[in-house]
Amino acid sequence: MLYFSFVHPHISYGVEIYANTYTSYLDRVLKLNNKLLGILQQKDNNCRNIELYVNYNILPITELHCFQILCIVHKFTYHNELLPKIYHNYFTENYKIHDYDTRNKNNLHLSTLIFVTGLGQ
Repeated sequence: MLYFSFVHPHISYGVEIYANTYTSYLDRVLKLNNKLLGILQQKDNNCRNIELYVNYNILPITELHCFQILCIVHKFTYHNELLPKIYHNYFTENYKIHDYDTRNKNNLHLSTLIFVTGLGQ
């Protein structure tokens, strides 16, 4: 209960943004989170990190980041009305950009509007 009350909300908030970097930049946060999970579960230093996450049924930060991004893409594709309005023009299907019949025509493309104006604002 301590972990889910005080730590997990801070880690999961904004993970889509701050975890979108090199793992070396996240190294201190990852190690601190692993150490905290080990202390709360009273495990020794030889315990594998994956056990710490499995025992609490949570994802490591890097996998949590991937999961959150996948949730955004899923909502964009199938439930666009559930996304905040800022994300409605975040992606564009490739076939809307060019006329070529390619294998990737149904893939999503980041909108250039985002890079120019900062998330379409």
